[in-house]
Amino acid sequence: MKYVIAYDIGTTGVKTCLFGIDKTITLITSAHQGYGLYLLDNGGAEQDVDEWWQAMAKTTAELFKKCAVLPVDIAGLSFCSQMQGLVLVDEKGKALRPAMSYMDQRSKQELKEGMGGGL
Repeated sequence: MKYVIAYDIGTTGVKTCLFGIDKTITLITSAHQGYGLYLLDNGGAEQDVDEWWQAMAKTTAELFKKCAVLPVDIAGLSFCSQMQGLVLVDEKGKALRPAMSYMDQRSKQELKEGMGGGL
């Protein structure tokens, strides 16, 4: 049997699942870890990317504690995440600031002006 770990990096937390793949795909075990969504007074909606990473590490460790599968047995990884966010990074991939969520409303006025007042 082959094994795949799937990560869903959502708005409120990461959901991590271990699947076994043979003739069928079977959910072996899963784990969840929440993290913050910081809503700012100016309409901003941000998240700390280090919290995403820590949640992924914690839930991955939980998977291996719950079953007999070893890290060396993992044949693949799958990722999905919240959409239309922005993570600015430096040349080494380190985040320069908190991630801007798709819920961020700081450019509402610019959007209104750019769209001529509506769609």
